[in-house]
Amino acid sequence: MKRALSLTLAVVMLCALAACGGNGTPTQAPSVELPSVNMPTNYNPAPTGSSSTEAPEASSEEAKYGGVVRFIDTGSNGGTAEPFGVPWTPVLAKGYSVVWSENLVNFTQDGIYEPHLATDWDINMDPDVQTITFQIREGIKFTDGSPLNAEAVAWNINRWPEDGKGDEGIDKAWTDGEYTVVVHYFNLGSVLFETFASHSYSIISMKNFLDNGKEYAMQHPVGTGPFILDEWIPGTSIKFTRNPDYWMEGRPYLDGVEYYEISDIMTQNAALISEGDGAIDMFAISNVEQVYTLLQAGTNHDTSYMRGSGTFVLGPSSNNPDSPFADLKVRQAVSYAIDREAIAEAKGFGIMKPAYQITAAGYAGHLPEDSPNLASYDLEKAKALMVEAGYENGFNTTLYATPAVQDAMVIIQAQLEEIGIHCELETPEPGRMSDLQINGWEGLYAFNFGQVMNTGISYFIWYHPNQNSYVSAYRPEEYEELFLEARGYPEIDDGLFGNLSNLLLDNMIYVPVYHNYSTYFVRNGLVDHGYHKYSSDTIWAPWAAYWEEGSPRLG
Repeated sequence: MKRALSLTLAVVMLCALAACGGNGTPTQAPSVELPSVNMPTNYNPAPTGSSSTEAPEASSEEAKYGGVVRFIDTGSNGGTAEPFGVPWTPVLAKGYSVVWSENLVNFTQDGIYEPHLATDWDINMDPDVQTITFQIREGIKFTDGSPLNAEAVAWNINRWPEDGKGDEGIDKAWTDGEYTVVVHYFNLGSVLFETFASHSYSIISMKNFLDNGKEYAMQHPVGTGPFILDEWIPGTSIKFTRNPDYWMEGRPYLDGVEYYEISDIMTQNAALISEGDGAIDMFAISNVEQVYTLLQAGTNHDTSYMRGSGTFVLGPSSNNPDSPFADLKVRQAVSYAIDREAIAEAKGFGIMKPAYQITAAGYAGHLPEDSPNLASYDLEKAKALMVEAGYENGFNTTLYATPAVQDAMVIIQAQLEEIGIHCELETPEPGRMSDLQINGWEGLYAFNFGQVMNTGISYFIWYHPNQNSYVSAYRPEEYEELFLEARGYPEIDDGLFGNLSNLLLDNMIYVPVYHNYSTYFVRNGLVDHGYHKYSSDTIWAPWAAYWEEGSPRLG
């Protein structure tokens, strides 16, 4: 009853701040201190081997304390109702994969590869050889008791392409001793090595998979991670408990990690403001109005970290020849009809920035501001293109978006109405959005094009024809050749990725709307969580995190 009352009061306070029931704009807009943007930039990775066999260390040596860390899982990364025990099978990576499974290496925002399950590695770039040799850390066991060795790692790597999730550069892997794995690659490029740091490709128990089958393994995750699955209530929560036999001595410090599926924004906000039972400790938020509202309300979280999280785009169903959006002129008309400045001014809260191209600043392929084919607003040109395409009377379609961006989508809906595109706005639950992403949609699909530091990975995930997501988006025939050329160099070439950016704009495959930023709300007192260190929004350091002495979360 106490928890319910506190959450109700928090919701009432937040509704007052955000003018619930209105247009979403706060009735009062006192200035708030916005987090500073920690803009990642592309790097020239040098994934050379490391002679260090030490486990990653926490930053301080004083006593570490346990307790539980609670996260919000919106369901937008696959949803807790879906299986997650085989990380490379789902289309999108899941943040909780890093809790129970681990990678050969970790990858920092500084472009450094750290040893993890692998102690070091050697890359042979001889065109006649092209191998990466990993030395696997000895003495580690999966949580089902089976050993982590070269056989298990090679089996994992060979499964990736078999299940349709392998990078194009990986050929095959084999063992060269009990703890040595050799990987043959086709082209090292600027993308390949980061695969070994991606939690979409973390190492799982070969024994669990082979003894029980893939479906069982997907429902029963077994890895080498610091936590073990304790309770899973699909659609509600996932709870992990401390792995008592974890390979890092004395780790983890936390007693448990819990993820709660909360898709309603007001409930999310109440859980972040709450200090009692059910209080949420960590949530990365890209909804700018939600960030603004929480900053006004005040929470007991460190919000000093904001990170560019990509570009919000509209995805026309251009791959369907019967769709109006199969006509390039219609897609261009959509782009010209969108007044990005107006959207950012109305719903940007000082955080959102208008997007005239898909690739955000700081990432390879971001085009100069004077590039001739950047998206722009020209209502008369949009109307003329609709007439040229044969849709002078317009047409009806559907605009799909998550509830979190509904206000901005209402503006877009009105703007498209001006050129005769009559959109029925649908805001499905995350599970339905994931289904549309994988199996296709008809109309306009709004989503955030999340970018990682290595731009080549982003271009592979979102656009490559071999990817089995966003299937309703048209893939130009030229894309494959330009992609392979861009990712074929060990160093990232901004001009080559710029060729890809231009191709996407020329074909208006996705219509850019605004550049997004994620603000990290991390409860004060949580130490060494890793969110400022690692390259992906969903990667943190569960093996090192702990609550400082005196934290109320230890009670």
